[in-house]
Amino acid sequence: MFSWRIVVFLGLISCVRPEEAWKGQWFPNVPEQLATEAGGVQKGAENDHAATGGSMRVAMGIENPDCDDGKHGLAIDFDPYNITHSTVYMCLEPKADYKGDYNMDAVITEHIVPSAYVANHKCMNSSIEYAERIPSYGTHRPLWPRYGEYRYVPTQRWLHNSEHGAVIALYHPCANKQQVDEMKQIVKGCLYRHIITPSQLPTRDRPFALVTWHATLEFSVLVRSTVESFIEKYALKGPEQTHRDGQYNHLLLDPAKVVSTEDDSILDEYSSKMSSFLASMFPLLRRTAAAQTLVVRNYATPKAGGALGGSKKKKLGKLGPVVEKKVIPVETDANRLVNYVCGSNILKQGEDVKLKPDSEYPAWLWSLHVGPPLALDQMDPDTKAYWRKLRRMALQRNNKLAKLKKF
Repeated sequence: MFSWRIVVFLGLISCVRPEEAWKGQWFPNVPEQLATEAGGVQKGAENDHAATGGSMRVAMGIENPDCDDGKHGLAIDFDPYNITHSTVYMCLEPKADYKGDYNMDAVITEHIVPSAYVANHKCMNSSIEYAERIPSYGTHRPLWPRYGEYRYVPTQRWLHNSEHGAVIALYHPCANKQQVDEMKQIVKGCLYRHIITPSQLPTRDRPFALVTWHATLEFSVLVRSTVESFIEKYALKGPEQTHRDGQYNHLLLDPAKVVSTEDDSILDEYSSKMSSFLASMFPLLRRTAAAQTLVVRNYATPKAGGALGGSKKKKLGKLGPVVEKKVIPVETDANRLVNYVCGSNILKQGEDVKLKPDSEYPAWLWSLHVGPPLALDQMDPDTKAYWRKLRRMALQRNNKLAKLKKF
C-alpha cells in the first residue's frame, strides 16, 4: 500500500513538469495554478515572482516598474520609440494583392473556452508567444491599452481588452483604404469598448479581422451586416467585464467615444436599430450587396488536462440576398471571333478591327505579360522592369518613413 502511494505521488509530480512549456492551449490552466474569479490572485510563473512578491498572480491595471508600467521594456513586444519597428504597420507589398474577393467566404473561428479558465498576466521581462495566428484568448500583459484607434498595438496588449469584452478590429496595412475607413466607422459607432489597429496577422485572402474573447471573424471584403452581426453576437462576452480604460496609450490616434453608455448597455438595441434603418433606407444597396457565407469552426471543450482541439465545421445561412449578376452579351459567331477583335468598335457606325496574320505583328507583342503584376521575386533581375519596380518600392517606403513622427 505504501509503495503504491509513492508511485501515485511520483506520477502527480511528473504531470506538473510541463508547466514551463505551457503556451495557453491546455485546460484547466497551468498545472498547480489556482483558478479564481477575474481580478483575484493565483500562483504565477517563475518569471513574475519578483514583481508579485513570490507566488501570487500578477495584478491587472496596476503600474509596477518591476513588472509592467506601460513605459519601459516595451521592445519585447513592440518598441514605439524605434522607427525601424514601424514596418509592422506599413504597407510594403503590392496593394493589388490585398484588394479582396467577393467570392471569398467570411470565416468565424470560435474557441469554446471553459468558464473556469483564467488567463495569466506576464511581466515585461518575458516574451509571450501564441500557437494561433490570431489568438482570441491566452496570456497577456497586466496593463491594457486605452480604448480607441491606434497607429499600432501589439497582440500582447489588445488581447487583454478582449478579455474585458472589447472588439478588436484588425486590418492589414495594404488593405483597401475605403473599406478600412468604413470598418472603423462601423466599429466606432457600435460600442465604446473597441481597439482598432493595423496588423500583419490578417492574410492576403482575408485582410480584415474582428477579434473578441474566444471568437474571430476574418473576411475578404467588408459587408456591413456581417460585421454588425458578429459584434452583436460576440461582443461584451469576456470573463472580466469592466469598461475601465487602460494605462497603455502609445501611438493612440483617436480615443474611443461613448456611444450609448460606458459599459455599452444598449449595444443590442443600437445594432437592431441600425439594421432596421439600413433595411428601410437602402433597399437597393441591400439587394446588390455581395452575400458572404460564414464558415464557423467550433473548437470543442476538452476534458480536464487535455488540449483544446477536435474541430467541426458547419455553414450558416446567407447573411444577405444573392448577388444579382448582370448578363453581358457575348459574341457567338465563330467566324467573327476568329477574324475580328470583337467589341473593339467604339463608334456608332463601322465595324470591329479586323485581325491580321501573325507575321504582320512585331515579335515582342507575343511575349508581353498580360496577367496580374508579377511580384519582385518573380521578375528577372537582369531586366529594366525589375529595377524600376525595386526603385518604386524603395521610394514608397522612404516616403512613408519620412511621414512618421519623430520621438
